[in-house]
Amino acid sequence: MLAAATGSAAAADVDPSMLVIERFAAERGDANAQYFMGEHHELGDSGIAKDLGKALALYTQAAAQQHGPAQYKLGMFHEQGLAGLRPDPGEVMQWSQRAAENGSTLARQRLAAFERAAAEDAARAVREREAAEQQRLNGG
Repeated sequence: MLAAATGSAAAADVDPSMLVIERFAAERGDANAQYFMGEHHELGDSGIAKDLGKALALYTQAAAQQHGPAQYKLGMFHEQGLAGLRPDPGEVMQWSQRAAENGSTLARQRLAAFERAAAEDAARAVREREAAEQQRLNGG
């Protein structure tokens, strides 16, 4: 689809005639076009007003079609509490996992970072328990 050829909306403003085509494709259910139109609304670029509610709706439509980058964006919206969403770590993980399953490299990297942080937290907790036990055994 033509929307996929536009690259990231963050890279540069899109020609108005391309936006007409992209909007048309998004309205007809093309997940790539929905994602890119969501980016335009999220960033407020290419002559489109910034509207996080519209961005969320477009990402949600694309995500329902297993669009990995849109699913990743939903996780970010839940993490940052954008568009009226409450920050929800469970939703962040759920959307990150779905996005990774559907090819999002950013989601895979994010999940790996979550796993590293969880492992570090677990190791720190073990060290703290061991130190407390040692202190107890030493009478202190």
